[in-house]
Amino acid sequence: MRKKEQLLWDAMKRKAPADFDFERIENLVGDGTPDLRGKRIGGPRELWVELKAPIIPLRPSSLFMGKSSGVRVSQEGWHLRYASFGGASFILCRDQHKSLYLFCGSDAAEIKMWPLAEARKRNLASSWDGIFLAFERASQEQK
Repeated sequence: MRKKEQLLWDAMKRKAPADFDFERIENLVGDGTPDLRGKRIGGPRELWVELKAPIIPLRPSSLFMGKSSGVRVSQEGWHLRYASFGGASFILCRDQHKSLYLFCGSDAAEIKMWPLAEARKRNLASSWDGIFLAFERASQEQK
């Protein structure tokens, strides 16, 4: 049986525009490295994406990500370090209801402290079209 993050990857591959190339990273050595490396064909920058499949709480005041589905400390460090070099990274989540949430990787250290209401407010995109538009913009920006 495929894990929830693998199912999110499967859905993303099906929805990805033809001019995006994504590679799933299976990294057993570099703890914290995101799940996907992507680039828009012809775009000047690559981007990285961490996939998460949290179980969303019932109350808006409860934490968005639990301990088992949250961003690990090594992942926080990777995203923050990459952002300090001007890199583009994201955390893409899909919950048990298949709702999508996209966050900047530079927010990786804060996400685990967000209640559900804050996560909804900070969500960059909640549709596949919106997610790929955010990826397109990030791949075109020069730092």
